Order: sequence, then C-alpha cells, then structure tokens
Amino acid sequence: TTGVMESENLLSASAAVPAPQPPRTSRRTEFEKGAGGFSAEWRKYMGRQVECVVCLEEYVDGVSRVMSLPCGHEFHADCITPWLTTRRRTCPICKGDVVRSLARGKGNG
Repeated sequence: TTGVMESENLLSASAAVPAPQPPRTSRRTEFEKGAGGFSAEWRKYMGRQVECVVCLEEYVDGVSRVMSLPCGHEFHADCITPWLTTRRRTCPICKGDVVRSLARGKGNG
C-alpha cells in the first residue's frame, strides 16, 4: 500500500471514534446557590464584586470593611492595606498603579 492510502484510512478511522465528553454536571445547580438564587461566582460576573481576591472570602454586609481603589476594585481593608504597603502599590486585579492614580486625582480637584 502507499503512504497516502494508509493516512486516509487513519483519518477515516479517527473520524469514526467520538471525542470523549466531559462528565455532565448540572450547571443550573452550580449557579442556584446563595442569595437571589445565584452563586457568588455567578454574581461576581453579573455586577459588583462579592469576594476579596486577596483572601478569597466573601464580603459580609454590615460586617466586612471594604476599601475601593481608584480603579474601582474592592477588597477587605485589612487585606488590601498590607498588600499596598508591604508588597506592591498596584491593584491585585488590574495592576493599576494606585499611588499614580491617587496623585492624578489630587491634581484634578
């Protein structure tokens, strides 16, 4: 046989074998947790942040002290303060320079 015919046979044989499918999970139940029927993951993409990306804990209304950076991202005040003072001066999400943003904001007002 020729190399062409062998590769054609391999192609047709591989086309007949279905690709493995990932296990089916109920996407609906994954997103029906929490307040309003939506999980924290789903609410995060629908609007306001629901968890601090530094500690990965959800914000608790009336309990969590939340700080917003100039870029608009929010964090627990107790998490973002050490992050900004000892590690970096950038937002953990968008990497925006917090000090530079604050300096620009003071010059405009």
